[in-house]
This record gives sequence, structure tokens and C-alpha cells, in this order.
Amino acid sequence: MYPGADELKLAIHPRVAWQVLDGEAVLIDLDKGSAVGLNETASFLWSRLDACSEEELASDLVEAFDVDERRARHDVAQFLAFLRSRGYVEER
Repeated sequence: MYPGADELKLAIHPRVAWQVLDGEAVLIDLDKGSAVGLNETASFLWSRLDACSEEELASDLVEAFDVDERRARHDVAQFLAFLRSRGYVEER
């Protein structure tokens, strides 16, 4: 888990535009002109980024998708690592 992740709140970087189409989010990096499509699970997490910590995201994932807590924590950590690597999110 990311150090102190249970306390950090995440925010979508201002240069990222996004929209949900048919239940799946499409993210556009306005500086780079690149786009990424997210599946249903990632879109679910993305829609909660501005309001939740990493711990809260994992808890929401357990409830919504009936996965075990260990798997949810792993999946959330991997998803957030991907978003951080692309600069799509920032910590508050």
C-alpha cells in the first residue's frame, strides 16, 4: 500500500478531462492529447477519487463487486499506481 494511503485524499489532476460513456470512463490528458478507456471496475473507482482515500476505495470495491478485502486492496493499489504513473491524480 502507498505510504499513508489510508489518510490521503486523491484529486483528479486539472489537466485530465473525462466522461462516462455506457458505464465506462474515458480519460483525456489535455496536455498530451492521449486518451485511456477504463473498464467498469476502474470507472467505479475513478468516479470516487475526489471523495475517498485509498482505504475507502477498497472498502467500496468490496461492497459493490463482492470481492474479498485483500483482492480489493491489491486492485486499488495497482489502479492508483497506474493513475499516478500517468499523472492523472494528485494527493491533497
